[in-house]
Parts: sequence; C-alpha cells; structure tokens
Amino acid sequence: MKDGFIKVAAASPILRLADCNYNAEKITEYIDKCEGAGVKLVVFPQLAITGSSCGDLFFQNTLISAAQNAILKVAKHTDGMNILALVGTPICTAGKLYNAA
Repeated sequence: MKDGFIKVAAASPILRLADCNYNAEKITEYIDKCEGAGVKLVVFPQLAITGSSCGDLFFQNTLISAAQNAILKVAKHTDGMNILALVGTPICTAGKLYNAA
C-alpha cells in the first residue's frame, strides 16, 4: 500500500469457449503478471473460466465439473500470493446454477 492506495487491475484474457483448463492457465498467467506489477486486486470478466456464451452447456455436468476443477487450480496457484483475484465461474449448488465470482 502506498499513500493509502492499492493497485487494482481489470484483466480480460482471450479465452476459449468451454475450455476451462486453457482459460485457467491464461488467468493464472495474468495473475502472475499483476502480482509482479504490485497489483493487489485483479478482476476478471464474468464466466471467465468457461466463457460466457456456452448456452445449454451450462446445464451439463461435464462443463460444471471442469469449471470447478479449473477454479480450484486458480485458487491453488494463488496460495501464498499477496493478491486477490475475482474470477467469474458458473457454480451449481442445491440444484441451482449461479453466475458467480
């Protein structure tokens, strides 16, 4: 923190629709760049893990499971880092689907 301020960034990597592993890799690359630049908070687009135009695929367990695994990879990657990353992903809980970060 400098003079009471923190660095904040908005990141918008080029994503592949429904390719959660690829998207997680790109997201972690951006997180690494941001941390190297002293950023403390980086915000990614809604549904950055899956891409936002998956339509009916959002109701498939395969995509939701892949998204969950990918977001866990991103979380593990940031373990011990001094940065907060908000990453959009679909979350399914109690039979309902949410667009979450």
